[in-house]
Amino acid sequence: MEQWLLWGLTLYGAIWFLLFQGIRTFSFRFPKDCTHLVLFTKNSQASIEWVVRSFYLWNWCLGREGWITCIDEGSMDDTKVILYRLQPKYPRLKLLSKYDPLVEEITREAKKDDKTIIIDLKKERISFPQLLSEKREPSVKGQL
Repeated sequence: MEQWLLWGLTLYGAIWFLLFQGIRTFSFRFPKDCTHLVLFTKNSQASIEWVVRSFYLWNWCLGREGWITCIDEGSMDDTKVILYRLQPKYPRLKLLSKYDPLVEEITREAKKDDKTIIIDLKKERISFPQLLSEKREPSVKGQL
């Protein structure tokens, strides 16, 4: 009886260990105290869904809620469609236009806040194979 219990606990621990190692390996790396992500996008359909899902998965694994403010600067591809499709699943995902009056205030507050990261997806093209080969950190706030 004790052997079954011991094997069960060992298997449970091994599954959780492999799950978190997989998340660390295959997801975009965010600082541990990051709870707000500000994304600047323009024609970023190749990377937007992956960044959004990675951020929410990372925060879920750490046991906290995070939110994303996405500021679109006139995408002509499916970036907005992807974000609108993700909004029902992630209600703390907010989509703004670059002409919205809140954009300057959000950017100013984000630069002051230590728990906020600003990522400019217009400049960076984040791809899964590139992340695996480089192990790089996201653009840190202030690099607009």
